[in-house]
Amino acid sequence: MRRSARLLGLFALFALLMGGCDSFSLSDYLSSEEEASPDEITTNELSLTIQKTTLLPGETIQTVATGGKGPYTLTAVENDISAATVGNDIGSFSSDQTVFTAGAAIGKIDLTVLDSLGAKDTKTITVIPPAPTGLYATASGTGTIYITLHWAYSHEALISSFAWTSTNVNDGSTTSGSISKNERSTTITGNPNKQYRIILESVSGSYTSAPIETTVSTY
Repeated sequence: MRRSARLLGLFALFALLMGGCDSFSLSDYLSSEEEASPDEITTNELSLTIQKTTLLPGETIQTVATGGKGPYTLTAVENDISAATVGNDIGSFSSDQTVFTAGAAIGKIDLTVLDSLGAKDTKTITVIPPAPTGLYATASGTGTIYITLHWAYSHEALISSFAWTSTNVNDGSTTSGSISKNERSTTITGNPNKQYRIILESVSGSYTSAPIETTVSTY
């Protein structure tokens, strides 16, 4: 009541000051007040911000929705999943929808925020397989050099194979190949009196892990 009386008083004063102006009415004034109500205004475009876009299985990232008009609803949907992990959990949001935890599905996941007006924004993350560990190489032989690679791995269910690349540091030439996901060593050939840089990755469909590397000398 006190606010209404104040508004009417202000309107009366305004009418006296404006004199003959009859194009402004009390209903216009109150209508403009309603349109300016903070509850009815969306000041920014809806946006979903995520901490990073490449994750490992089980890794968490922060998610922040801004703009639009709350409340917000966040969802995770498959985009492209490696055949080796189809059917695996793709991950989930925390109860307050501020943290996403990746599941055991390798591939692309769409994270989407939807606001109360139906606007949405989507960010895509990529979950990659864990990398091999403990890679080292030994060399033997005289004419033809045999380089044996050794490594460790414990996530066979998430991958389809391993991939290696060997680079001759002396001349820049490379060779590469793939290895069964059940193997933990392989032998490749090289030349005497060379230095080799060897990279190993785990592979799940079209997705690869972060590479690990080692070097070996055949001098």
